[in-house]
Amino acid sequence: MRHAVSLGGGLWMGMDNSAGIGEKPQDVIHAPNELVAYMATRVALLELWCAGAEPHAILMTNFTGESAWQDYEKGIQQVFDEIETSLPPLAGSTESNIETLQSGLAVQLIGRLTQDIDTCGDWYLIGIPLVGQAVLERADEVVSLGELQKARQSGAISYVHPCGSGGVVKELERLGIAASVKIPDGSAGPSTCVLVRSVIGEERLRNLYTAPVLQLL
Repeated sequence: MRHAVSLGGGLWMGMDNSAGIGEKPQDVIHAPNELVAYMATRVALLELWCAGAEPHAILMTNFTGESAWQDYEKGIQQVFDEIETSLPPLAGSTESNIETLQSGLAVQLIGRLTQDIDTCGDWYLIGIPLVGQAVLERADEVVSLGELQKARQSGAISYVHPCGSGGVVKELERLGIAASVKIPDGSAGPSTCVLVRSVIGEERLRNLYTAPVLQLL
């Protein structure tokens, strides 16, 4: 697992948040609220997958205001549409007493352990580390949740490890991996790339993904 938290009894929680990103005039990065929620939910889901868990409930904390709730919900729905899974029950809270100057959102996914982590196979990086405006401008280099899900379900990959703001190198250090190739640097923002293990070989793996695939060892 990476940052997912064990709640006991086979339950795990994955989470992500953002601030100053959205549709308010004083936001640092201007992006549709729907996309902001999609990205936060994407990260939380990848954290669950890293732990071997599948989502069963969603908690959303909305600091932006009541008008953003519907778009946030649409963004969350988009994640589950992409992985062809029904939307779990969703609950949350909105800051409606004070109008904030910038957007703020937190998404938590509660999941149940469904598989033991299998770490067989070679290591690969799928996607490119991107952050901020680059995520919007280079969408074809962001690893697809739908493609990841299909690879997981087919057994093409045995482990998923999301990369975050610390970049790919930090995650490799966390895993104790010394790559034999040059690693793209920079923040991976909303987990635009992931580390996976696979036994099917680089060529076959490349055929499963739109984003770039790099064998690490």
